[in-house]
Amino acid sequence: MHSHANIPPAYTVLGRVVEGMDVLDAIVAGGIVGGEDGEPALPVEIEDVEIDG
Repeated sequence: MHSHANIPPAYTVLGRVVEGMDVLDAIVAGGIVGGEDGEPALPVEIEDVEIDG
């Protein structure tokens, strides 16, 4: 999680990124709608998810 995220202490982490941090960094660099907290300013489409368990 990025250090500037404003997440409440009771927030539950549901997963972790094991590959593709460069993609996450690009989404973050694109900014967010509404200033400090909101949806990504750039369109984001999840094409593939792999769940190991």
